[in-house]
Amino acid sequence: MGTSTAVAVQLQEAKRQRECGSPDAALGVYRGLLRLDSRNADALLGVADCQSDLGNIDAALEAGKQLIGVRPDDAEANLLVTELLFRAGMDADMAEPYLKRSLACDQRGNRSLQHRLLCATAEAALAREDHTKALAHASEAVRVDASAPRGLILLGTARLRIAEYQPALRALAAAVEACGPASVGDSRRLRAQACALTAQVHERMRQYPQALSQAQAAIDLEPQLWLARVVHAMALHQSGRSTDAEKELDGVLQRDPQNAMARMQLGYMQLCNNDPKAAKTLEGVLTHTRAARSSLGSAKVYLALALESLPDMGTYQRADRVVKEGLSLHRNLQHVWREIEGGLATQQGPLAAIQRLRGICDLDLNSAQARQLLGMLARAMGRADITRALSSVTPPSSETIEHPLCHRHVGQLEGDQKTCNHKLPQVSQPQREPLLEGRAHPHRYKECGLPRKRLEAWHPRGRR
Repeated sequence: MGTSTAVAVQLQEAKRQRECGSPDAALGVYRGLLRLDSRNADALLGVADCQSDLGNIDAALEAGKQLIGVRPDDAEANLLVTELLFRAGMDADMAEPYLKRSLACDQRGNRSLQHRLLCATAEAALAREDHTKALAHASEAVRVDASAPRGLILLGTARLRIAEYQPALRALAAAVEACGPASVGDSRRLRAQACALTAQVHERMRQYPQALSQAQAAIDLEPQLWLARVVHAMALHQSGRSTDAEKELDGVLQRDPQNAMARMQLGYMQLCNNDPKAAKTLEGVLTHTRAARSSLGSAKVYLALALESLPDMGTYQRADRVVKEGLSLHRNLQHVWREIEGGLATQQGPLAAIQRLRGICDLDLNSAQARQLLGMLARAMGRADITRALSSVTPPSSETIEHPLCHRHVGQLEGDQKTCNHKLPQVSQPQREPLLEGRAHPHRYKECGLPRKRLEAWHPRGRR
């Protein structure tokens, strides 16, 4: 048997072992081939794929970059590095040169490559928060190959980002079905990712038992999947288990101190619990993590709220500066603030403005925090008329209604107490939420037994 024939047989055997769920065995074969020829492109690609299956992203990237050294203009090599950079959590700017080289290659006749390029383009758009482009490319990827889970996961992610929750759940359910046996490395990872995103959708919809169940399913598949653990912590917090939630987030940050989502959620939980450590935790999001633009905006808003609550008067002016910076970064907050500036707070009243702030899908605010934020924005942006309108509002008459445990008292009642005397202000029903990035944001209601119209009036999002 000739040398080339023997190499081909070993490559085929390594491919079979990887497909059967033994990437470690396949990796040994590929490494043996590289000892004979360090520039064997097929072996380098195999090493990158196996290391990716095993979760060794840095080693996979190293092999991918070696492959580019052998084939600098190869679409497969550049696309592989693009995908690995996104998996490593790198920003879109770092992946862009490799993606551009891949897109410059001829894709005709290669549906698999075309599908992967559409997915990579959608992922880059998500990283840049260009949700319209992300949705378009993810939809096209599903059209090209509806049986591939990655395109369905990206479609579900894009739907989640624009608060289209039911379509997101359908796409993610289809992704789970398309993943195949969970024993295979890549299928296992994709299934876990789909479960984690499903949990995130349920958390947004205030379906906490489902969120906890899906997050745990993702953790069982991939214990190191940080998104699943962060969403699990968020659902625990909303279920009144703040201590367990903070422990979960602490565990994520011990393994990955630069995880922006985990650090921001920890800071927000501390803010809700009036923990003075909140400001320091949120500062860490700005200085020690890689965060998307809107995530940085959210972190700055939470930090401004935390700073204003500190007794040190020197933080007061800084809080105004930070809240302006948060406004400049957070697109949905900008949209709502434009409506408030345009007359919402003065014409319909401050309560309508507060409810609009609470309705922002990617900025968690309870009623007190939304009121505080409205006052801070009015002061920082020089809108004395809004400040006067807010200060002139007297507490409305209220009625006491006994109902199942409401979100503002979860975790605060003791023993087997299941109801609370929640004073519900008599306010008129607000208009529907504004279009956020061109799409209607669906309300999320707290299931606490109150009439739906009353919930629309007082709980526009039902968040805490």
